[in-house]
Amino acid sequence: MDRLTPSVGDEPPRVEISTGAKPPRLEDLPDVLHIEDVAAVLRISRTSAYEYARRNVLPAPVIRCGRRLFVSKAALLKALNPDHD
Repeated sequence: MDRLTPSVGDEPPRVEISTGAKPPRLEDLPDVLHIEDVAAVLRISRTSAYEYARRNVLPAPVIRCGRRLFVSKAALLKALNPDHD
């Protein structure tokens, strides 16, 4: 196998969302979200999501793993629904 090809299970699945489509339901997503998935949920551009992560202004903490950026679904849910337990 080519070393640039990820093995099955290396990363959580990404969400495909087209412009104008409804954002995905957080409950249906994996426990750890790629920054692109967070962008889809928040309905912001991928570029904006990376910029907000860099400036540390996303509503949930960003987990950096090498060059990849992730966000905990639980932290994002808590930030978006602060009164919901």
